Amino acid sequence: MIRDPEYWQKWEAEWQRRTPADPEVNFRIFWTLLEMARAAGAWPPSDPLEGLEVDIRLAHAINYGRLHEPGKASHGGTENTEPSVSPCETFAKEAYA
Repeated sequence: MIRDPEYWQKWEAEWQRRTPADPEVNFRIFWTLLEMARAAGAWPPSDPLEGLEVDIRLAHAINYGRLHEPGKASHGGTENTEPSVSPCETFAKEAYA
């Protein structure tokens, strides 16, 4: 547990500033993870489009703060009078129901 989050954020920002990105290392990590996924039989997916609708709904929930049903007012329409529920809670309830 981080006892002083402000100190940690300052240290992390300074570390990122001092430590330049290394594309070669990043590519090595990527290819290693890809090889591990192939060895585990998790890549390539049997149906590349499986779960795409869920991914789109999750991205929408993250970007707009809540899930909007098609046909309902969104982004400045009628005021939301529902109790405040986090986008993740709403998404989880709808996606995994």
